[in-house]
Amino acid sequence: MTKRDKGILVIRFMDGAEERFEYPRLPQDDVNLVARIEEALDAKHLLIEVEGKLIIYPFHSIKAIEISPSPEKLPRIVMKKARFAD
Repeated sequence: MTKRDKGILVIRFMDGAEERFEYPRLPQDDVNLVARIEEALDAKHLLIEVEGKLIIYPFHSIKAIEISPSPEKLPRIVMKKARFAD
């Protein structure tokens, strides 16, 4: 797998815990990604199927979600080309 063929999802929780997931990135996934992100932001839970299990995380317990590498197509509300300041 090349770097763009797999993604890393990091969930940081309010209690300081962190979960990391690796997943295959498929070109067809990017087609509907903006709609899926908007749908997820309206939901009350984040659902992830991992190793044959469905894990449901309530958004009220999540501090931040990181997706790397960043998807090519992003919702209009995303501030693009930002970088961390010193």
